[in-house]
Amino acid sequence: MTNADQTIDKIPVLLLVSTAIDLEGLNHSPRFSRYQFHLLDALHTLESSESANTDIQLLTRLDEVIQQVKPVYLIVHLGLAFERYPCTLLTTVLNAKEHYPLIKIGFDRGLDYVINCLQNLSNAEYNHKLILQRLVNSQLISWDEEIIHLASCLG
Repeated sequence: MTNADQTIDKIPVLLLVSTAIDLEGLNHSPRFSRYQFHLLDALHTLESSESANTDIQLLTRLDEVIQQVKPVYLIVHLGLAFERYPCTLLTTVLNAKEHYPLIKIGFDRGLDYVINCLQNLSNAEYNHKLILQRLVNSQLISWDEEIIHLASCLG
């Protein structure tokens, strides 16, 4: 069996992160042998955009990668991109889930962490409240044993 054949049998996982990580190490880790990891650097996409519509830029890039990779899982790293652009990042993820309902989405620190962060934002603007409502009132985000296992690769 060739490496290409082995990759086809693996479950595709897209990591939406704030910084590049060692995909080679993850993809060869015995702990994650069932998965093929792919990466999208959200922070780079958001901060390299010359457009004022960074949310559209990130959603467009995420859509391109999803169409290319066809991930079963999207694991979102709640790092610097989330700290700097919480509404943009979460809106992008929620919109992606609505466009691709079969993708299982999870956060590396869990949904409770996201909710607490949104509730504690000092400038609790209307957008934050809408996003919080979408997260709480929906079944868009998964948190099962497999998501927990996959999220651990970012921790």
